[in-house]
Amino acid sequence: MKPITIRGISEEAAEYIRREARAKKLSLNKVVVSIVDQAAGRNLTEAENPKTDYHDLDDLFGVWTAPEGAEFEKNVRNLRTVDEELWKDSR
Repeated sequence: MKPITIRGISEEAAEYIRREARAKKLSLNKVVVSIVDQAAGRNLTEAENPKTDYHDLDDLFGVWTAPEGAEFEKNVRNLRTVDEELWKDSR
């Protein structure tokens, strides 16, 4: 792609671009390209728009005691087996 030179960017806009670059750990060029792509209605690539890590369910992780976990595993063990009768050819 042909490079484009942009002149006359306000100090506020330049600072915004620098802040975004630092926050997203991207180059200034990638931030500007992302902004222009967004304004043009293009979807950003994952590299330009990294996934957000959510921590909504963290308080539920690892809350079972060892006996509760063992009981759960015992109760779902039969769900991990294949019933051969269901997979026989019925022709």
